[in-house]
Amino acid sequence: MSELADREMGQRPRDAADYVHLLPLSEVIAAVYGIEYVGAAKVWQTYNKLVEGCGSEFAVMLEADRDELERLSDERIMEAIMMIRSGDERISVDPGYDGVYGGIKLGGVSGGSKVSDG
Repeated sequence: MSELADREMGQRPRDAADYVHLLPLSEVIAAVYGIEYVGAAKVWQTYNKLVEGCGSEFAVMLEADRDELERLSDERIMEAIMMIRSGDERISVDPGYDGVYGGIKLGGVSGGSKVSDG
């Protein structure tokens, strides 16, 4: 492997894109509302309103400003998205294992709780 490498281990090319950690918008919404089932109507109503207003899930999670997010949903959803963007340590992801779905925890967002996709 080292014979094929074009740079030292840990060295990053100048034009390499930054790493962005995202969570699925539907799971974020469910966690904020304290809903365990991600397929719930309230989750998808909020999801669709955000995506229609911003153009895509990526635009919601990466580009929309605070005022637009709050206008399309509410303050808690906006806070959770801003926490995810900033890499806030109060957000944790429990990985799934052996047929058990993982989930997310949104600490610091009122109503925030664990949500599992399953």
